[in-house]
Amino acid sequence: MSKNFQFLSVVFLGICLLLSSWFISQSLETKNIQTPNKQVPTQDVQNRYEFIMVASDYFIIFDKQTGDYWNKIGPSEWQKQNSIFVASK
Repeated sequence: MSKNFQFLSVVFLGICLLLSSWFISQSLETKNIQTPNKQVPTQDVQNRYEFIMVASDYFIIFDKQTGDYWNKIGPSEWQKQNSIFVASK
């Protein structure tokens, strides 16, 4: 009786493991299907901003599309500066 019970226990455990892994894989596939409009950032969007460290306490974030930049000196707040490019007519 004990060997038969042990065999059934191992089979039951194996079935439980297979079912649980199948349920997990189905839930992961469902998440991917529900968000088909998830946009992958293009190379232009990924490289839009550039972080520049001028000194150990002086930082600049530069927006390559607009030319605007933000700077921070020490513990102060970020300050937005206007475009450094002058529009030509």
